[in-house]
Amino acid sequence: ATDANFQSIEGIIAHEYFHNWTGNRITCRDWFQLTLKEGLTVFRDQEFSSDMTSRPVKRIEEVNYLRNAQFTEDSGPTAHPIKPAAYIEINNFYTPTVYRKGAEVIRMIHTLIGKDNFRSGMDKYFELYDGQAVTTEDFVNAMEIASGRDLTHFKNWYSQAGTPRLDVSSSYDVKAQKFTLNVKQWCPATDECQHKKPFHLPMSVGLLNAAGNDIELSINGEALGTNAVLEITEAEHTFVFENVSEKPVPSLLRNFSAPVILNYDYENVELAFLLANDSDDFNRYDAGQRLATAELETIIAAYQAGEDMCVGDEVLSAFGALIGDAEIDDAFKAEALALPSVTTLIERMDECDYEAAHESRDFLRLAIAAAHQAAFQAIYEKTNIDCEYSVDPKEVGRRSLKNTVLSYLCALETDAAIALAAQQFETASNMTDEVSALSILAQIEADAAAKANQAFYDKWKEDVLVMNKWFSVQSGSKRPGVLERIKALEDDKAYDRENPNKIRSLIGPYLGGRHFHAINGEGYAFLADKIIEIDSFNPSMASGLSKGFRKYAKMDSERQALMKFAMERILGKDNISKDVYEIISKTINI
Repeated sequence: ATDANFQSIEGIIAHEYFHNWTGNRITCRDWFQLTLKEGLTVFRDQEFSSDMTSRPVKRIEEVNYLRNAQFTEDSGPTAHPIKPAAYIEINNFYTPTVYRKGAEVIRMIHTLIGKDNFRSGMDKYFELYDGQAVTTEDFVNAMEIASGRDLTHFKNWYSQAGTPRLDVSSSYDVKAQKFTLNVKQWCPATDECQHKKPFHLPMSVGLLNAAGNDIELSINGEALGTNAVLEITEAEHTFVFENVSEKPVPSLLRNFSAPVILNYDYENVELAFLLANDSDDFNRYDAGQRLATAELETIIAAYQAGEDMCVGDEVLSAFGALIGDAEIDDAFKAEALALPSVTTLIERMDECDYEAAHESRDFLRLAIAAAHQAAFQAIYEKTNIDCEYSVDPKEVGRRSLKNTVLSYLCALETDAAIALAAQQFETASNMTDEVSALSILAQIEADAAAKANQAFYDKWKEDVLVMNKWFSVQSGSKRPGVLERIKALEDDKAYDRENPNKIRSLIGPYLGGRHFHAINGEGYAFLADKIIEIDSFNPSMASGLSKGFRKYAKMDSERQALMKFAMERILGKDNISKDVYEIISKTINI
């Protein structure tokens, strides 16, 4: 098992244990209340795991999952509120929205009413409803009783789908020493609601001075400390901070205080400043992600225009400062060095261009690796130590950083870097280091990569769970010919065509990889074949795979036609399950 496996197991055990109260002793009146137990229990297991590991890193991981999985769901044909009003097949609502967005809704209540009131609200919830089957309204009612707050407006989160947008602008009056934030919220239309009511959400804010320190905040004479939780309830708000002696850099939506998309016109120099100085760990990380995203979008534009791609010096310098900061925790540095995902880039496009997203991301990764090769090498040598395996958070962070810098070094595809990865693979004393080296080598056409791949197979072919990792490495490779290898592996004796974990391992990474959206449509045809085949014995798994078509409405016309043909072929099959029908019919009828 890898470090991530051990942490996941710990979190799952916590989740199921916490269900004793939030799910079993107090359960759901009907299926529409599913988030009552799942969203709440996910929040509880997240908090447990944050205490057991690194709270900032855990928050980063949770938000990344939300942005890559749930925001994508919110922007697609199967968007639904955390408390859906109708369904064809309930299995289709065991979703990132019900679970992860549901947890964020609980987290917002925690932020709005405060930790102590939230704990009192949980006690009241158990006191009032132990042994009963109840509703989301009952849970909110317990929080209202404990806090004395009216959360009627907040309940819009339960009934409205979609990811709200916050458009924020600012101004500074040097004479009056006032800094003003203007906030506008809006939410794109979804099937269940074309015109959204304003959401009630907390926006946590700090202001930094030129020295990089938090400013004491004050609004209307009320001292708010260095971190203010601004409550957004209307379509537009204006907040005026007083006694601000110099133009500050705002740190907005600290700790990702609401599941929204924040739009603020940061300059690159401001993002680099926040990356270096913000006291909020999540926003420090997010500043780096925003900086990299802005640069990636510039690179994408050049790629699409057929122009030379380049990387700005300020971006390379900002990453250099991050790499060289010896005060940063290893686990946090590893997360901060990770580039924005392809999904993040795609979600910002009017028309999906997966090729441009992949190419630009590879280009930026290579540029950072080339600019800081010596620093990466030094970090690898420092973190590549031989010691007894432990899942202590510090050791997990060390391995995470080591494997992150190794992936940067191998982006250069030098003989020395490939040899380094091969040596780590051969000498690894734990699965984290072994499978990380294998995954890195799998992206490279080299004899060492083929040798490692075969060696891993020979070593672990009798271990069912470990082989799931190997199958994922094969289908997640960016090298050409991956689909042919996947089809061949379906006949491998280590593979089981009807085992859900094997299906997820071999097909899942391919759907999120470089080659699924190939212009010849072979990926779409393959997925349709798999959905039809799997639907005959596992409709729930087949419906999950059906979400591979969810970007249909935002694809170019040529790919749309290929996707449509594949989906029509699925719908044309006799005895298609309700599970698959619901997903495909919603997708194709946008």
